[in-house]
Amino acid sequence: MAMNPVSGHGQQQRGEQQDVQLAPPQSRYGRMFQLPALRADDAPAPTDLGMPGGPMDGGLIHRDNPNIPAVITYFGQFVDHDMTLDLTSSLERQNDPAALVNFRTPGLDLDSLYGMGPTGSPHLYDQRASRANKLLIGTAIDDMEREVDLPRNAQGVALIGDPRNDENLIVAQLHVTFIKLHNVVVDRLKEFDDGVEDASDFEKAQRLVRWHYQWLIVKHFLPAIIGPELVQTIFREGRQLYRTPGIPYMPVEFSAAAYRFGHSMVQPGYGINDQLGAVLFASGRGQPSQSPLRDLRGGMIRSGEAVNWKNFVDAGVARSHTSVTVQSSRIDTKLSGPLLRLPNSIVPAGGAAERRSLAVRNLIRGLALGLPSGQAVGKYVGDIINEAPLSPDQIWSGTAFRGEAPLWYYLLKEAELKTGGRRLGPVGGRIVGEVILGLLGAAEAGAEDRPEDPRPLTYLSEPRAEPWLPTFTSRLGKGKFDFVDLFRLAGVDIG
Repeated sequence: MAMNPVSGHGQQQRGEQQDVQLAPPQSRYGRMFQLPALRADDAPAPTDLGMPGGPMDGGLIHRDNPNIPAVITYFGQFVDHDMTLDLTSSLERQNDPAALVNFRTPGLDLDSLYGMGPTGSPHLYDQRASRANKLLIGTAIDDMEREVDLPRNAQGVALIGDPRNDENLIVAQLHVTFIKLHNVVVDRLKEFDDGVEDASDFEKAQRLVRWHYQWLIVKHFLPAIIGPELVQTIFREGRQLYRTPGIPYMPVEFSAAAYRFGHSMVQPGYGINDQLGAVLFASGRGQPSQSPLRDLRGGMIRSGEAVNWKNFVDAGVARSHTSVTVQSSRIDTKLSGPLLRLPNSIVPAGGAAERRSLAVRNLIRGLALGLPSGQAVGKYVGDIINEAPLSPDQIWSGTAFRGEAPLWYYLLKEAELKTGGRRLGPVGGRIVGEVILGLLGAAEAGAEDRPEDPRPLTYLSEPRAEPWLPTFTSRLGKGKFDFVDLFRLAGVDIG
């Protein structure tokens, strides 16, 4: 079987020489494939594909995906913020992947929640003796007794490990959920302790939260977006695309194309709770809304703006009357119309019109980073996994375009054609699955001949006589844990 000729970080470019040292050492971007960059002249212009009214404009239609609940959309964004934080990713600044620095360790270790721990990030932790080892949590601005918000300073800035988790109400509420989960585990540590010795109570609680979070990724998130069969195939056959002989890196084909599938999963609006609905963006919104309709931008919240998670995952109870969907949107080449019309709070007034389209921004970013074409990646990966690439007629069906396709667009079209948008297609699924499982320590093909993996231990990589199983309370029985269990144990609204 053909193997990827590129290992580690791909081409030797600026910032990639062996004597360059980064801290932390995992904070490197690189390439999965040694393939030519897509030439702008060989593909439709980003503005031809991604502007309002163009082929990627999904309008305000709810394209419900019956296989994927809405929680997966925003959990995927939370996971993304746990993997990556590129402080130089502005298109006007640095577009050389070999020199990009990932200020988020790509270890899926919840450093977006824990920062550098109580000593390195004391602003994230409650300093009261009665709440030792616990994370800070915030209260509603209209009810100081309701702990439903992120902790904030006097100016309302969220005190969290990744500021992006306060840019969206639903992601912020997921962060609140994990804060509460950690604090519950601290209180019930003896009940949940899995017997690991030589660790402080904080370290035990942190490890348990991390490993249950990783369990959700492996057992629920990945099967939803790439299919349970592909997850098992990668475990059985080993990773063949994401080769990491040494320190893991963040592939730009993943971060700038394949993993951006989540943008197509965003619905135009959601039911937040029994009284409140929300659209993506409401023009002119400043202070927290007092109306029954608000938008999803983050910031301080009132007590009535906390998410009830029954509207995002099947909890076995009736959803709110405000809810228009409990499903994600399909993974396809359409984005909800508001994402192609970003407001001034996100894109400053006065800039070029194309800057307001998330689709155009993604496509420009792919060109700037020198990503290969979708056809090139489709053929290369297809030869390895025995999957024929999409033909030009398939790629451009429903449009007037021809030629090469941007990688991001190609992988969305593959999902649309191969799975009806219910999950990623074989090439996109393989890239996403191998990178995420690789970051969690799943072995690559031939890994038995490689030196010991230097990444932090995960529940997949820690040597144990028996496979690790969840210890948290689950309505499904011992050794199981899912999103409904997460929300119930954390004590957030889900009914």
